[in-house]
Amino acid sequence: MLAATSRMLRELVSAGIEVVVEPRATCADVLVDASRFGHALVNLALNARDAMPEGGTLTIYTELVELDGVAAAERGVEPGPYLVVSVADSGVGMDEETRRRAFEPFFTTKGAGQGSGLGLPSVYGTVTQSGGFVRLTSEVGQGSTFEIHLPSLATSVERPAAEEEGPLVVLAEDEPIVRDLASEILTRAGFRVLAVEDGVKAIELVEEHRDDVAVVVTDVVMPRLGGREVAERARALDGSLPLVFISGFNDESVDPADVGGPTVLLQKPFLPDELVDALRSVSPAALDRGEETTVDVPALTPRERQILSLVADGMTNDMVATSLSISPETVQSHVRNVMSKLEADSRTEAVATALRLAIIA
Repeated sequence: MLAATSRMLRELVSAGIEVVVEPRATCADVLVDASRFGHALVNLALNARDAMPEGGTLTIYTELVELDGVAAAERGVEPGPYLVVSVADSGVGMDEETRRRAFEPFFTTKGAGQGSGLGLPSVYGTVTQSGGFVRLTSEVGQGSTFEIHLPSLATSVERPAAEEEGPLVVLAEDEPIVRDLASEILTRAGFRVLAVEDGVKAIELVEEHRDDVAVVVTDVVMPRLGGREVAERARALDGSLPLVFISGFNDESVDPADVGGPTVLLQKPFLPDELVDALRSVSPAALDRGEETTVDVPALTPRERQILSLVADGMTNDMVATSLSISPETVQSHVRNVMSKLEADSRTEAVATALRLAIIA
């Protein structure tokens, strides 16, 4: 159903908005009216479109999560496995007042004659009638994310698996591309890696494997629980637990001196050797790892790197073509080649991968 709906959403949003669909859940069996749920996704997509008048990215992804009794009680739902369908935009975001009233009937941020409301009460009704709930996170200038939680028919949620040998690393990173790349780097370097997308799950893993965890690697800025909070809770469990912070925001960086203990900060984008060296600098268990760390970096032609750099600067294919005095068809051909080499499903993913691998600056 999600695949069919995503095709329709691509037709609804403007040409300047890229729709990225990432089905991460291994099971998507839920009891919900398919027609009403499809309508809910359309409402969210239309709101996202209006929030991105200059274009942007609409990301839809799914995952399975497990709600314990405490988390379920806070939301007034039953504990157990839930399918989460997240709809995120890179738009203007919401202030506190708008977030607080977003699900109220008839509430709207639109002017007269531009619509009667945001359509969110119907989304809320569809989800709650199925025994689920909606979580909204948004900041002005930082976009909005709606996380639809629906009770799943799955009997359980699989925990991240790690190899049997090597120092154990808990990795918390909400960007899938960065998380996958870091996991690959560390696995090839001989570590066991348990990778999750937020700090709450990271702390659960630290508690579960507290006698085995050699290092915690955490992004600084994440939903639900950020890197600073992860550090505080992890150190409450083990005061000497080594920590590696990774961050792409200079103004929000963590000062290792303030955190105390074996701690290091690694700025994004980082090279594979830099990540392994960061772990080796804080963890004695990691000292004998990463001696021969290698990650195959796809070779791009100078023209492909030039075009991808312009795309990274926000240029459309037509703008790149004009800048380089070549045809848009030639630009598109190069972009397709780059996506194939980087195993990317979209231009955005190709740019992100190239930045992480330091192929482009």
